[in-house]
Amino acid sequence: MKEYRHRIINSLVFHILMPLSAIVLIAGLALYLFVLSYISDFAGKHIENSFLDISNDIYNICDKSLNELLKKRLISDDKAVRVQKGVTIGMIEDFMNEKALKGSIFEKNRELLKVGDIPAAVSVQIEKTSKEYTVSSREYGGNKYYASHIQFEPWNWHIIFLKDEAAYSALQQSVRKAYRITFAILISAIVLSLFILDRYIRNPIRRIITSLKEGKEPEYKGVYEFEFLSNSLRDIMRQRQEMETRLFQAQKLEAIGTLAGGVAHDFNNMLQAIIGYTSLLKMKISKDDPTYDPLDVIEQSANRAAGLTRQLLGFARKGKYVVCRMNINEIANDVLKIIKETFNRAIEIKTLLSSDLCLIDGDKSQIEHVLLNICLNARDAMPAGGTLYIETSNGEIKEEDKPYPYMKAGKYAVIKITDTGPGMDKETQKRIFEPFFTTKEVGKGTGMGLAMAYGIVKNHDGFITVDSEPGKGSTFTIYFPAKEEEIAQGVEKPKELHRGTGTILVVDDEESIRSLAKDALQGLGYKILEASDGQEALDLYKSKKDEIGLIILDLIMPRMGGSEALEKLKEINPDVKILISTGYGVREQVEKMIDYTGAAGVIQKPYNIIEMAGIIKKVLSSE
Repeated sequence: MKEYRHRIINSLVFHILMPLSAIVLIAGLALYLFVLSYISDFAGKHIENSFLDISNDIYNICDKSLNELLKKRLISDDKAVRVQKGVTIGMIEDFMNEKALKGSIFEKNRELLKVGDIPAAVSVQIEKTSKEYTVSSREYGGNKYYASHIQFEPWNWHIIFLKDEAAYSALQQSVRKAYRITFAILISAIVLSLFILDRYIRNPIRRIITSLKEGKEPEYKGVYEFEFLSNSLRDIMRQRQEMETRLFQAQKLEAIGTLAGGVAHDFNNMLQAIIGYTSLLKMKISKDDPTYDPLDVIEQSANRAAGLTRQLLGFARKGKYVVCRMNINEIANDVLKIIKETFNRAIEIKTLLSSDLCLIDGDKSQIEHVLLNICLNARDAMPAGGTLYIETSNGEIKEEDKPYPYMKAGKYAVIKITDTGPGMDKETQKRIFEPFFTTKEVGKGTGMGLAMAYGIVKNHDGFITVDSEPGKGSTFTIYFPAKEEEIAQGVEKPKELHRGTGTILVVDDEESIRSLAKDALQGLGYKILEASDGQEALDLYKSKKDEIGLIILDLIMPRMGGSEALEKLKEINPDVKILISTGYGVREQVEKMIDYTGAAGVIQKPYNIIEMAGIIKKVLSSE
């Protein structure tokens, strides 16, 4: 009880918040009693509103007179107009006298009305040096005035009016009095607050900071919160070196992510030519041709590079992946094609892929990154050669028999990657998924590969485990939740290449992309027209809209972008069929655009010729 009472008495709340709350309450009450009782609104705002009302009233007098002429259809009758203007001038003069105003009315530099002793030069100066409907201060004849002016354009009238500052003197005196009283109260509150802050906050902080500057561990006893802070800082200092190293690594990764996002659009366009023309070459030769497999490896590698762009953008957006139904066997086969061509021949690769593997929901490029990263680690663990096993199977985790407590019961598609390397001890296994932890030499590893793999698997509601012993190799087992309604086949079915007829307009500022689309689609039977920007596309469509059956439209172009061009094309022909061509970075924007404009769909960059042909065939055959 004594210790508890000591903590309360020495707490920050007791010494700081309670006294400050009382001070704020007293100051607030004083402000309410003195400030709100002397002023209802700020003086300047009051004056501006007053002059705005005057401006509106004068303008309404003029407008009402003009409307009477219009109603009587006398606007073309010069005599009637002159009479009405005279009446209006009289009304304005009466209004100014009623409001104790001075002023003038000018029409084409000719003074029509003068109320009061305002010199013409002052009126001209007000008109030239201030904007309409604004209030300015003027002085002449030993007196100070507030001035403003408006213009009634139908009659080309410039109306200037002034009001003596003395009319607002009572309000200004009240404001000044309220300010003086408020100032005295606030000064008293500040002095008292500073005393409390200096004794119970500044002094403890100064003692702690002095210790830190001298490189010593802080030692403070007194206010409970600062005592806790002192102890915490002492612990933090012991971890400072490690934190600085991690921060440096994190900054490097952030810079890489920023760079990747900045070049994503251009990178996709460069990959487009590689992927597109490789697909075209594959379509022109048989699978028995000796160049088919190398071309297939080039295509898969380029697709992986395109997937890498999406992967980095996914991380930059905190895990917003492109999820679809997929077969892990297909991903494993894609990874196998790459590692067979790139790994040391001394490493033997063996596979055992289940023929009835359940499908999963996931992002293909992200999961491919996980498998490839683990395979690369296995390769590095076997520099002199060895065996790499890749196995897929269906698995089930039961509630009463979970290998690890954090696992959820259910059915899973499982993939195991095993190497015959030196293995790991228990301590290494405990830290294997930690960011920045690596067993490789300096400069040969960032320590982020397995940490990223762990994060990807977790974001897919899966699990990853490692089983290893020194001298017996390592096995990584990955579990992805299975989808039971369909069973994936072990061999991917060939996709049909759809052909067709008709005219397609391809709009893209990249000549290489237009050339690829032209070569690919002409080979499928279509006639191709090209445009390098939105404006050129509009001009071409206006002249050949009866011929063009489909438009493939890029979003990011000079002169006129895709978004503006799409709207204008829809204005010309609401039923025009448009496919938006986009990279990974703007997919969400495009989906919203489709809902808003009624575009026919999306073709993802880099183009996949087979998928592109299927989408075009579907759109052209729709009503």
